Amino acid sequence: MDNSKYTQYFGPNNIIAVSITNNGKAGESNANNIDIEAFGNKSTLEVSQTPSDHELQDMALWVKTTLQTNLKDFSGNEVIGISEMVHRYLQQAITFRAMVAITSEQTQADIEWINITFNGKKSKSDGRYRGWLQACLKKDNTDIKTFNAKELYRHLENHPGTPIYYSSEVEGFEIALLPEDRISFADKISLHDSLRMKTLAERVKAKLGATLDRELLFTKKGIYHAG
Repeated sequence: MDNSKYTQYFGPNNIIAVSITNNGKAGESNANNIDIEAFGNKSTLEVSQTPSDHELQDMALWVKTTLQTNLKDFSGNEVIGISEMVHRYLQQAITFRAMVAITSEQTQADIEWINITFNGKKSKSDGRYRGWLQACLKKDNTDIKTFNAKELYRHLENHPGTPIYYSSEVEGFEIALLPEDRISFADKISLHDSLRMKTLAERVKAKLGATLDRELLFTKKGIYHAG
């Protein structure tokens, strides 16, 4: 990690500035400092370099309460929409940084986390990537266990602090958890609305819970995916 500050802007006319600063160095355990600034008001939160899901949940609540305070002249729906965008950005940015720090061995976190990976190859016929999206429990940079659907749900149920760190495969994995023939459109909309300010682990657990009433959704080999 370097002494860098990254800022993204949200809301109409980019009125909200969200910054992430990490002053860490390789081999050290350091925190991310997050700033949200709007209308001259600035709020700061410190988040661990490799946060648990409990800490990520606290970050989501901080985003929500901070923007509710700073955007008093906005409608409730506008505040919710902006809060969700800020929350998704921070969840992805913070957990992607954590994943990179662990897998590049820039830190010894002593943490269990879940990694979503793609195992496949590019087809010569049409250039598309085909393979399997897998969910794997890791301890630092060591693979511990590859989950099938029921095992992943059970682990998230029994170990609610286990985070899922963001990777490019996560979005495809989430989409694959709600196949059209396994959940009604109305239920899908309701589930989406209830998960708007939730962490990756919370969203995956809820989607698994909505689809595990029938046959196994995916095996340890993973979910088949054609990109």
